[in-house]
Parts: sequence; C-alpha cells; structure tokens
Amino acid sequence: MNVEVYSNYRLYTYKNLTISGRTVEKCELFNFGVLSVSSLNGGEIGVTYTFSLITNHYIPVDGAISITIPSAYGNMVSNGVTCSLLNFNKTSAYCLILTPSRVDVYLNGSELSQTSSYKIVLTGLQNPNEDSSGLIFYVSSYYDDNIYEAHKVCENSVTPPTITVKAVRTCTLSWSASYNNKGFNASYAFVVGCSDLFRGDSQLYIKLPSEFSTKNQLGDISCSSAESTTLVEERCVLSYINGSFMISA
Repeated sequence: MNVEVYSNYRLYTYKNLTISGRTVEKCELFNFGVLSVSSLNGGEIGVTYTFSLITNHYIPVDGAISITIPSAYGNMVSNGVTCSLLNFNKTSAYCLILTPSRVDVYLNGSELSQTSSYKIVLTGLQNPNEDSSGLIFYVSSYYDDNIYEAHKVCENSVTPPTITVKAVRTCTLSWSASYNNKGFNASYAFVVGCSDLFRGDSQLYIKLPSEFSTKNQLGDISCSSAESTTLVEERCVLSYINGSFMISA
C-alpha cells in the first residue's frame, strides 16, 4: 500500500510499505473550551462566544488552526459573524470566516507558544433554541495553511454551554402601507400582538418578502413606535439573517 508520513513536518510517500503491530493514536493535546458567552438564551441573535485554547503541541509556522461550529448556530457567512484574536501578541496570525460553520486562524509565519492561552472571539452567532447537549465544537491544527486538504496535526472537542430553551410564543402580524403603487417609496405600519410579555432587552425581527431586497438598501432606516417605551431608539436595520431579508428593531 501507499503510505504518507510526516517527518519533521515534511511529507514523504512510501510505496508497498507493510506496517504491523502498531496503532496510530489520535492526537488530542489541545486544551480547548468556551471561556465566556454573552447570552445563553435560546434563539438569540448576535451572541458573542469567546473560545480559549492551549495547543500543548508544535504547529508549523505556515500551519493553521480552525474551530468548527455546529450548523445550529446559524450560517456565519450570511449572518456577518466576525472574528478577533486575543493574546496572539507578537505574532502575525490572523483569522477569517469563509465558510458557514468554521473560523480559520492562519499563523502566517508565527510560532505559537505551546503553553500560552490564546483566545478566539466570534461575534454575531445565533443560539439554537434547542437542547445543546448533543452538539460539539471542534478545534483542529494543520501542518500547512491549506485547511481544505485536512493535513491535521491534532484535534479536540468540547460540548457547548447549556442553552436555555425558550418557548415559542404565538404572535399575530398585520401591516398597512401609505402607498400601494409599485415602485413608490412608502411608509409601512406593522402591528404585532403576542400571547405573552417579552423581556425588556428583546429584539424584534420581521421577515420581508425577497422582492423587497431589490429596491431597498441594507443598513439603517428610520422607524418609530406608537408607544414611546417600545423602542430604545428610532432606528431599525435592514439586513440578511440566515438568508432572509429582515427588519430588526
């Protein structure tokens, strides 16, 4: 058989090599965990997760680290999740989110300490509104910066913090527009009625038909409420959340 072997982080290929009597053990040297979460309410959007890791092993300077997030936490690309690095002092490492469920950290020529604690912060995740005990966060290290080839050095995992599952409330929604003519700028009035009270720092999201996205720019829009205490400020936001065009307030 053909066998690929890494020696001193160089790749060698051996043909017709017979291996007997030895077991290749999985490397799980990472210390990995969730250090803090800004909210554990089920279904909440815009949540910040701070991950902490100690490598406990050597990662080549042109290698990489990734953290894989369960899809239940939303599409990180379409939701505009951002990443930042803490304690990566005196390194040129940087992070990118290019796939829906993974953040990648490229060492970019820097050698990480095997005993120092590094932090990776993800801002904008969506908490699942379900039992999180069966979900898993993974951390992986790679011999090179081509993560897609999956030349892994080590991998470890941790279960997420317990999510407080929220009961889904029954609400009604009605609307009216100042103009019904196609292509006219109009003011919309939305009336929302729900079966229970919401806590004071809740956010309201109204999903709009996709046709509205062709004529309306993403970003802030002015809005107001008939009740002066309903909105913190007279500002709403048009954005894409999980692929849907939304108004949030």
